[in-house]
Amino acid sequence: EQAMELSEEEFADIKLAIDEALINAAKHGNKRDPKKHVFIHYQVTPEKIFISIKDEGSGFIRQEIPNPLSDEGLQKGSGRGVFIMEGFFDEVSFANTPDGCEVTMIKNRKTL
Repeated sequence: EQAMELSEEEFADIKLAIDEALINAAKHGNKRDPKKHVFIHYQVTPEKIFISIKDEGSGFIRQEIPNPLSDEGLQKGSGRGVFIMEGFFDEVSFANTPDGCEVTMIKNRKTL
């Protein structure tokens, strides 16, 4: 089967979203604790790109992260990572578990 083709711009967008998820996991989730880990699981098929990034932190509530373009978000100066992930992937979900927080991002192949 043919691999999922991405434009240079789509590839750069996906890379940025993954970078943001990794930074959030290490900085906010694990609080930069060198004893904690970040786990990455991914699968690339002709139909989709699936990426799961899990930290060992206490988690967060997605609805409490303000839109970075809102007045509150602009004043806070953070929260852009979640906004970027949700903008560049077709599906993004966050799950708080007893042993960490997991973000799952899925990019589906475009149908013509």
